[in-house]
Amino acid sequence: MKVLVATKELQGQRKSDFCFVDEGEPIVFSSGHRTAMVGVNSRKATTTFKVVEMDLTAEGLVQQVVDSYRRMGMVNPTNEERFKTDALGMAVELKNLAAHFPVGTVVEKAGRSFKERIAKGGAK
Repeated sequence: MKVLVATKELQGQRKSDFCFVDEGEPIVFSSGHRTAMVGVNSRKATTTFKVVEMDLTAEGLVQQVVDSYRRMGMVNPTNEERFKTDALGMAVELKNLAAHFPVGTVVEKAGRSFKERIAKGGAK
């Protein structure tokens, strides 16, 4: 499936750019940050993401998100089903987002909008 992963490609075009995530780590939405998303495993942030084809199902991504929340101490037996439901919604949204871009596209975020980041000079 097509997913968004952290990348350092095209970093530095904005003064606010950063990438604290290992390249290639799947990323998920971050609460409270207009331009960044976070690595599903590291929970570190990045402002650039790349569309890749990965041997990962939506269910696999859901499990990674739930496991991430569990490591942060947010999931317990009384709320696990709610987190699975929320993670499923996020996985579907991420899958749909990645589907809008060709594999290899570097993407940036501004609020709820996502667009292709073009290299300075117009080259990809």
